[in-house]
Amino acid sequence: ERYDEMLGADKIGLGHKGDDHFQAQVQAESGKVFLEMEDWDNADKALQEASTAEPDNGDYMASLAWAIYRNPKYAGSQAMLNKAKQMLNKAITMERSAQAFAYKGWMLFESGQESMAEAEFNKAIKLDERQTLARKGLRTLQEHQEQQKKGLFKRVFK
Repeated sequence: ERYDEMLGADKIGLGHKGDDHFQAQVQAESGKVFLEMEDWDNADKALQEASTAEPDNGDYMASLAWAIYRNPKYAGSQAMLNKAKQMLNKAITMERSAQAFAYKGWMLFESGQESMAEAEFNKAIKLDERQTLARKGLRTLQEHQEQQKKGLFKRVFK
């Protein structure tokens, strides 16, 4: 609807009430597409713009935190990884979304906190049964636990 309004308007972009909000939405959607494509740099840039325009939007902040956390250029920086985790926690206090809980679950899983990760994945699924990232996380967690059991079994019965 907003797009159609802009097409019919004499002025496009500047001077219209809600333009900043619209730009933030466009950047956020672009960022989320980049996340799906695993294009972490572009996701980071687009979501940074969206979060800057709307700093109180928990969804944008959670997605930005995930882009930063996943970006290979920050893999060696514990400070950036911690920043991403703090940003995600702040985003969850602002807006409890299934996506944010799924992101947090993966962060916890990758840091070896499996029981806490499982709880976060379950929170995500409780909010949205079709949350694919959380479902994938639970499957991965189950597979990991089964592998550990097999490894323990082999050591016990050698």
